[in-house]
Amino acid sequence: MASSQSNSRQALWLGISQASTFVVVFLSGAILSRYFPKADYGTYKQVMFVYTTLNVIFSAGLASVFPFFIPRYSLNEGKTIVTMVTWILVLLGALFSLFLFASAGLIAKLLGNPDLTYALRLFSPAPLFTLPALGVEGLYTALKKTQYVVFYQVGGKILHFCLCVLPVVLFHGTYKEAIIGWVAAAFFTFLIAMVMKNLPYRKCEAEPLPDFYKKVFGYSLPLMYASLVGIFMHSANQFFISRYCGQETFAEYSNGFLTLPIVGMIAGPIKSVLVPLFSKASKDGTMDSAVKSYESSFIHCVTLVFPFIFFCFLFSQDIMSYAFGRSYSVSGTYFRCSLINDVFDCLPYLAIILALGKTKAYFNAHLYAALMVWGIEFLLVALSLKNPILFAVIYVFFCGFTRFYMFHYIRTRLHVSLLTRDLLKRLAKILAHLFVLTLLIWGLHGILSLWIGDLLNLIICFMVFFALVVLSGRFIGEDYYVGALK
Repeated sequence: MASSQSNSRQALWLGISQASTFVVVFLSGAILSRYFPKADYGTYKQVMFVYTTLNVIFSAGLASVFPFFIPRYSLNEGKTIVTMVTWILVLLGALFSLFLFASAGLIAKLLGNPDLTYALRLFSPAPLFTLPALGVEGLYTALKKTQYVVFYQVGGKILHFCLCVLPVVLFHGTYKEAIIGWVAAAFFTFLIAMVMKNLPYRKCEAEPLPDFYKKVFGYSLPLMYASLVGIFMHSANQFFISRYCGQETFAEYSNGFLTLPIVGMIAGPIKSVLVPLFSKASKDGTMDSAVKSYESSFIHCVTLVFPFIFFCFLFSQDIMSYAFGRSYSVSGTYFRCSLINDVFDCLPYLAIILALGKTKAYFNAHLYAALMVWGIEFLLVALSLKNPILFAVIYVFFCGFTRFYMFHYIRTRLHVSLLTRDLLKRLAKILAHLFVLTLLIWGLHGILSLWIGDLLNLIICFMVFFALVVLSGRFIGEDYYVGALK
């Protein structure tokens, strides 16, 4: 029980951290999309797309090392792990920056945007600072000190907002000034991260670890390959929309196809806590206890997140219009596609895959899915069916298919059932309940639209919907929010 409470507390701190991150990122996008022309905002988002894609390659999966290895070693050995991994990331960050600068012209041609050459070269120093800073969250999660992650994330995101967004607002800067601010924020965050990584070990003496590189890269590289095919799959939409549909359509897609913030706030921390939990359970032979923690975490995630997904799906276009401006109302369609994907993201399975060392199966499943997505979308382009919404639908379909395949693999090959019959019955009951409430709110919205404005209508529907969720949930045995947060 104490362990469960400890895990919940760690997840809560990570949730607060994720909340601050998403608030700042969302505000940054909402402000910049209003101050930049769509073409410039599209260029800025293309820079972020290139960075996040290449980051998976150059980081080599090393950020995931800390939550896996730290619980298995002593504090002195942990210092060795943190120090050596950080130095490797420094080297990889330098290589990343050089590659980004040298290949900027080629990448700009591939994405069909000549402005991207200068933008990428301006951004190229950033990886030198961002890669060595990786791993702070994983380190403090493994040490069960996630409250420090909150200060790190909040401080870093506020710094990012001040240096990246405020110059644009106050001095009418362009996307170039935003990129310069982004790089400056990365530098200061790097300094903070170095202090944070050293803090737990300041009174420790490092102890050598035999076969250190073999162990670390033996774990991280398969995970990097798996992450790479995930990025490869996700980048299909971004590549085809960017190259064949133009910068303005890419801007609409980028604003719309985003993860609902509460999914990252709830599901993300749960996944982070489950990785060291399953890693230790695998070593100690206490997998049944870990699975029980998984089931409890899953239900908490569903009761907290799914009401938001249902509500946002119904009012997606209104939400996009008020968040990013009327010209981005079309982003609502992409947002609906992303919300369906968010449902799949609430089903964490990666923790047990990592704990049991089955990254090869994870890699193969995602590789086949990625090849299917790229192949089908390339065929659509060849047939002159360059529909960006269709690209998004194809991606979401294969994301869902991959997740259900992995649950089937875990049950049949690893003999661990993460979705029991009782769990599926409870999930079906929650989905049916929320679906009925969504229909009621849809009707209420139609009636209110005859007398009041759109924004007030949306606010009233939001309050009524969540009041109904909480009140009616008790009649079906689901204590939404109050029970989930206990």
